[in-house]
Amino acid sequence: MNVPNNTTAQNHFFKAVMRSYQERPALLNSIANTQVAVEVEDSTTGQRQKTLAVQVDTSRLNNVFQMMARALYFHHFGTQWTKDVKIHPSFILAVTEFDAEELNAPVTQMATYTEELMEGKPVHGENLQVFSYQVAEDVELFRAVMRLRFYEGSNVTVLFPLSTSLEPGVEA
Repeated sequence: MNVPNNTTAQNHFFKAVMRSYQERPALLNSIANTQVAVEVEDSTTGQRQKTLAVQVDTSRLNNVFQMMARALYFHHFGTQWTKDVKIHPSFILAVTEFDAEELNAPVTQMATYTEELMEGKPVHGENLQVFSYQVAEDVELFRAVMRLRFYEGSNVTVLFPLSTSLEPGVEA
């Protein structure tokens, strides 16, 4: 459901997701009730496209990403991460708020930071068109920073802070 995603994502959406909507119409209704028509611009090509934005259950999504991040940490490092995990999806943006640009600035900054940090880092995953991840170890205040990439277009930055309380003025 994210515009930058590849055709594999579109195929999955129209097959599996639409089937689940048919089995659970209330789910589709809950999403349809929050949809807003928007126009998005491809930051690479400058092309504009009309689409729909929907409200996301960020709490539920964060829980899913937290569990996934902890599992990947275990898979990658061979040990559990029992401390806090900070989740920063780059694809959840404010679109209807009058101060959307200001609200989205931290999201854009985190995405840029992660892009630069992951430059040249190995890409892990068996089916890169569906999912991949990268890891930077021992970065400033963090044991690790991971970038999770879904369908080549939806990125999530995961921070594994060394301390549960960061210094004042430092955002994770």
